[in-house]
Amino acid sequence: MPSVPRLLVVPVGPLARLPYGAARRETGEYVIDQTAITIAPSLAWAIKSHRDRPRGSCIGAFHPGEPPLSLESDRDVFATHFPHGEKLDSPTPRQVLDRISNMTEVLHFSCHGNYDIPAPTNSSLELNGSLTLQQFMDISSAPWLVNLSSCDTAIPDITRSEQAISFPTCFLVGGAAHVIGCQWNVANECASLVNQVFYDGLAADIHPAIALQLAVSAIRSFGKMPYYTPRVIRPDPDQRLTPTLDLEHPFWWAAFSHYGSPW
Repeated sequence: MPSVPRLLVVPVGPLARLPYGAARRETGEYVIDQTAITIAPSLAWAIKSHRDRPRGSCIGAFHPGEPPLSLESDRDVFATHFPHGEKLDSPTPRQVLDRISNMTEVLHFSCHGNYDIPAPTNSSLELNGSLTLQQFMDISSAPWLVNLSSCDTAIPDITRSEQAISFPTCFLVGGAAHVIGCQWNVANECASLVNQVFYDGLAADIHPAIALQLAVSAIRSFGKMPYYTPRVIRPDPDQRLTPTLDLEHPFWWAAFSHYGSPW
């Protein structure tokens, strides 16, 4: 991996599942230590995704679901950074979809996520009802930035060379310039910390890929963290969660990824 401050990765097929920020250089450093990474299905997609940031409405959708997530921190962060934004507690899918337009600045989700490998279009965000990927594909507009603070929201359809069916590509097709997603199950506390640092960077007009890089660094600086609740509907029963988590390990931070435009 080149030692550059910004990097656009265009993976093919199963390579889209790799956590590129967790790659190590010969010096032992992780790539994310020096490089902000953006992923796109192709260079053409990345170029087409670029657009100026609008100063329109901001929407936050929050739903604790089952097992219940603690979302107070996420709500407070959203309210602090977007005081005029609309905060939706346990909204229905229709309530969210009816508010989306290309002039929406930020669309934020804090909820459980579910990726359906056999049928990707049935993948969903769990609100007061399942908001499916197909429903997003049926609308023709998307916000400037979409933050999918939910598990499994960045899994691509690896049967297609350009990962054409996934949450990130779905929003990019609709006109989003930036999408933040998670490639696997993430800890609730990690996701909340990422949101806090990420939106601090966004408020300072830092590029979203760099803001996410800073957020990942913040997670790793904590070292240890107590037991967590994952933002996923069906946790892997074979995964053994310990009372103390080593947040330096890539499992806890490398899932967070930026998609869209590196510019």
